[in-house]
Amino acid sequence: MQHNEISNEAVQPEYVIFSRSEGNPDLDGGAGAFWSNSDGWVHFDSATRFSYPQHVASSLPTACGNDSKWITLDHARSIVGSDAEPPAAAFRFKVGDIVHWTNDYGAEWFGRRIVGIDHYATFGPRYFLDPNDAYWAPVHERNLAYETATSPELEAQLPHDGGLRCP
Repeated sequence: MQHNEISNEAVQPEYVIFSRSEGNPDLDGGAGAFWSNSDGWVHFDSATRFSYPQHVASSLPTACGNDSKWITLDHARSIVGSDAEPPAAAFRFKVGDIVHWTNDYGAEWFGRRIVGIDHYATFGPRYFLDPNDAYWAPVHERNLAYETATSPELEAQLPHDGGLRCP
């Protein structure tokens, strides 16, 4: 083909599945969620990308508001805007770190292990801790510090708050 000829091959967009009702107002401000074939409803960065033929041949998953729909990848990017996952360097802690958690009211929990990172940049770095009765609720980085208590101190605290048993 000459450089001045027009190609008949159209560039096919990629698609993702989106649902506003599957969003979590506490995590994403209600912006919505995207479908992952392996993990269900997730943040945009983990969404499954579909080619045009896959999008035509696939069914939509169920959403709690019956509002799942196909949107182009470009449209999805405009929905999430600056909420894309921040670089890992933006996080002070990593999975496996043992931390001391002080909530906004001054209550303290010792010997908590970071088991996950919440990548919703809108809210700043947040972490999932174990043990934690509200395992689904991430804790803001500002409320965490590296654990400085010794193993005997943590063992003494264990009956009071269910902290980790450290070797």
